Amino acid sequence: MHSTISEYVIKAREDDARRAGERDRLLLEVRRTRMTMHRRPSPVVRLPNLLFRRARATRRVAQQAQSTGSLSHTPARITVRPENSAGPFHT
Repeated sequence: MHSTISEYVIKAREDDARRAGERDRLLLEVRRTRMTMHRRPSPVVRLPNLLFRRARATRRVAQQAQSTGSLSHTPARITVRPENSAGPFHT
């Protein structure tokens, strides 16, 4: 009985190793396929794309600022009253 259990464990380990090797091989094949499909374009093609993307982003920010009524994302300035002005917090 002892040898049957140990044989079963040995066979299970071999089967797991075989499956793991097959899984790793498939993952590697998928990665290689994706790399060939998603190759980066040459700089001649890439530079105009980057510039166009930046121009669109700049236009979008300008339109958002125009719709909110401000041209910058800074909060409104706090005005400080002179010391000699009368107010509830001055003595």
